[in-house]
Amino acid sequence: MRVTITYDYDDLIVEWDQWTGKFHLFSKEGERLGALPGWAWTREEAEELLRQQLGYVPDKKTIRPALF
Repeated sequence: MRVTITYDYDDLIVEWDQWTGKFHLFSKEGERLGALPGWAWTREEAEELLRQQLGYVPDKKTIRPALF
């Protein structure tokens, strides 16, 4: 099953969609801010990309089934 994981940073929300491999950025107020460059097909790849681009992976995250 593919998933969508929402990572809750201090001032930013990052949503990774395993179905598309893309990362979407949102403000805490829900405003879409764009996307992170790059793709990831596994959770491990996604979290490695977040470490590289944002410096760390937050403990606070929500995992839910991807919408098809």
